Amino acid sequence: MIEIFKHNCIIGEGPIWRESDGRLYFVNPVKAKEICSVNPDGSEPRRISLAHGASAIAFCEDGKILISSYDGVFLLDERSGSMELLCHVRRGNDGKVGPDGRFYFGTQSSRRSGEGDDLDGKLYRLDSDGELTVLLDGLILSNGMDWSSDGKKFYHTDSDTHIIKEYDFDISTGSISYTGRSCLVDGVDGFTIDTSEVIYAACWGKGHIAKIDTRDMKICGYIETPVPIPSSCGFFGKNLEMLAITTADWQELGHSNPKSGYTFALKTETQGKAPYIFGKTIKK
Repeated sequence: MIEIFKHNCIIGEGPIWRESDGRLYFVNPVKAKEICSVNPDGSEPRRISLAHGASAIAFCEDGKILISSYDGVFLLDERSGSMELLCHVRRGNDGKVGPDGRFYFGTQSSRRSGEGDDLDGKLYRLDSDGELTVLLDGLILSNGMDWSSDGKKFYHTDSDTHIIKEYDFDISTGSISYTGRSCLVDGVDGFTIDTSEVIYAACWGKGHIAKIDTRDMKICGYIETPVPIPSSCGFFGKNLEMLAITTADWQELGHSNPKSGYTFALKTETQGKAPYIFGKTIKK
C-alpha cells in the first residue's frame, strides 16, 4: 500500500475516478471544505476550496462537478468557480450517481449532528430535471452506497446501525425495494463494489477494509490499513484496478498515527466500475 496524497485530511471521503483528466478526486469537508485531486502516481496534488464544503462529489456530462454538501446539492463550474444550488437539504452526506444517471445522496439526522433529537436522516434521489424524491427516511447517518455491475441491486448503509442492506433497483424509475438481505459490518463507512460483486467497505476506527461477498452477504476477508480510521474507498486508474483508501485524522484515535488523513492506494487483482455520470443513463 502506497501513500498518494500526503495531507492530513480531517475526514477524507468519497474517492472517485475522473476519466476525462485521469485524476483521482476526493473531498475533505471538515474545516478545510475542499475538493482534492491527484494523479494516479501521486503527482500534482491539487486542492479546491469551497464556500459550502463537499461531503461527496460526482461528475456531469458538461464537465461540471455535482456536490453534496451540508447545505444542499450544488453544481460547481471549475472555470468560473461559481456554484449553483440545485436543491436545499440539511446535513448532506455521502452520494453517488446511479446507472440511471440520477444522483443518490443521504443526510445525517439532527440527533446525529447534535442539532436536535430527531432521527430524520434520509436517502434522496435527485433527477437531472431537479425533481427530488425521498427513498428512505428515519435514518441516523446515511452513508456508503453502490450498485451491482448489472445495475439491478443497490447497497446502502446507515452507518450507525453497522449494517449494509441490499435493495432491488429499478433503473427505469430509480425506486428501491429491500430484499431482506444484509450484512453486519462493524464501523462501516464509505464503500465500493468490484466487477466480481464484492463490496469493499472502509471500517471507521477498525484499521481495515472489509470485503463482503454479495452472493451470500458475508464478510470474506479484510485489507489492513496503515492508519486506524479508513473512511472510504474507490477504484481508480486506467484499468480501474487500483483501490484508493481515504482516511481520517479525527480526534485522539486519528492523532495516534502521523499518517492519519493521508490517502493510500493498493493495486488489486480485480477491477472496479467506472463512475456513472449525472444525466447520462448507462444501462437500460
